[in-house]
Amino acid sequence: MKSKQILSMLLVISMCTSFFTSCSENSEKTDTSDAETSSSSAEATVETEAESEAYPYDTADFGGSDYNMLVRGSTYGFWESNEMWTDGVTGEVLNDAVYERIVNVEDMYKVTISVIKPNTSVYDEANKAINAGEDEYQMVLGNPSDASSLSINKMALDLNTVDSLHLDMPWWDQAANSGLSIAGKLYYTTGDISYDRYRATEAVLFNKSVLSDYSLEDPYTLVHEGTWTLDKMLEMCQGISEDIDGNGVYDENDKYGMITYTNVVTSGIFGSGIHYNTKDENDMPVLSFYSERTASVVEDYITFMCDDKLCFDWAHYYHLAADPNTNVGLVIFQDNRALFDYNGIHAVPNLRNMFSDFGIVPIPKYDEQQEGYYHCANNVACPFVLLPITNKNIDCAGTITEALAHKGMDLVKVAFYDITLKSKSSRDTESAEMLDLIFNNMVYDIAFFNNFGNIGNLANDMMSAKDTNLASRYKKLEKVIKRSMDKFLADISGDAE
Repeated sequence: MKSKQILSMLLVISMCTSFFTSCSENSEKTDTSDAETSSSSAEATVETEAESEAYPYDTADFGGSDYNMLVRGSTYGFWESNEMWTDGVTGEVLNDAVYERIVNVEDMYKVTISVIKPNTSVYDEANKAINAGEDEYQMVLGNPSDASSLSINKMALDLNTVDSLHLDMPWWDQAANSGLSIAGKLYYTTGDISYDRYRATEAVLFNKSVLSDYSLEDPYTLVHEGTWTLDKMLEMCQGISEDIDGNGVYDENDKYGMITYTNVVTSGIFGSGIHYNTKDENDMPVLSFYSERTASVVEDYITFMCDDKLCFDWAHYYHLAADPNTNVGLVIFQDNRALFDYNGIHAVPNLRNMFSDFGIVPIPKYDEQQEGYYHCANNVACPFVLLPITNKNIDCAGTITEALAHKGMDLVKVAFYDITLKSKSSRDTESAEMLDLIFNNMVYDIAFFNNFGNIGNLANDMMSAKDTNLASRYKKLEKVIKRSMDKFLADISGDAE
């Protein structure tokens, strides 16, 4: 026990040292006060600690039981899971927080925690074990398609029936619990057990140097005034692009108003306040995707983002990088050759060495009449947690999953969200405020994440094809979408023939 206490002290010292070092580094790159940045993060940490003390951990002794987590492996490429396990302390704040979580939970509940990364999909591996009736995995953390397939095949427990899970607590995402439930049943969800849900959410980055060069309006002010809209973003992009090398072709060597990527149309739909489904009085999803407003949003986004002289879609430029994970568009943004970068939050830590300052704002509203700013995590990468039906000791599986989420809020969220993202990677206090605005307004739609009849990919496929006619596309797919959704609901409720 004494060695565990010493380890925890060393980890706290490591996290604090890394944090204050990062504040010192950022002071050379921004005119924002060190005191303000340090105070903001310190206050967030104190608030988290106070909140944790208000919610004590459950007590239990599971006598050395195994708790095996099945997570995304190397076949998921960029989205391989590195958030649940690390081999030891390195002095890097996030790594050490992940390690401390494992050590703490093992010690608190007398369990042995292991992580398994299969050489195939999470679904395939879980399906094999569950069909064999093996209690091999106590928790599964996979992509939306993994979670959906396991739940529809009745391989996941209804989390609402697991007494040792406290899903109403702040370390669980209440928007996910509400949005992903079906008829009062919840087969998978997300929360502070996973920081990849933050990384998988899109935002808009803006280059302060380019903004100043063109004497453009302050995006933060626009957000606060409610005038940060798609039209305003398009207006600000005008006159930025330049064929720098003079070869008559806009490519990776030139300057742009916007760096973009294919899936921005989907995040733009959510940003416009549109839902793929609503819920009826029985908590059953009802399609609500198509409308004249949706058609206008899709047309405007695709027209904007497919203008090669205005936007650079880096999805077409993987071949230019020696490392296939290199975001060529991010390089352009760092080089002051783009005003905006419509990107995932995962890109923000990669800008720590960027010389010019940058800011972060939410996905714009579609128009000023819209009430608020809305976001949804990527339907390919957002991690969802579930408990297999083969769990023999459901109380143990629930308790340890709950503790990992609770410790996730206390340790890992502080390390990633408050320190790595807000303090070490961001350049101003406004960005931290914008991040809170983004993650306090998340949307989770069953139809989107389950991709009924390919509805979740529809808008992105249209952008790839430079097709702006949603009415035509949707009409062709509508019956397939409805049939797919009806079958899913019948299967999951047990009414399928």
